[in-house]
Amino acid sequence: MNTMELAIQCKYCNQVYIVKDIKPEDYQEWHNGLGLIQDVMSYLSPEDRELMISRTCDKCWNTMFTASIVMEDDS
Repeated sequence: MNTMELAIQCKYCNQVYIVKDIKPEDYQEWHNGLGLIQDVMSYLSPEDRELMISRTCDKCWNTMFTASIVMEDDS
């Protein structure tokens, strides 16, 4: 099977991550706005899909949203 990989740099920590085993036809469908990433590439992890969507790695995403949950609970 022909697959591709993407090197994506997190826009917050600048770490480069590799998303592997992407089917090129699925990537084109999503990239061209013909389907939602969770439907077109359901075989990728949610973390990899988020990285592709927002360029935010899982560690940074969890840091940002854990902090906001704690702040809301303290109010």
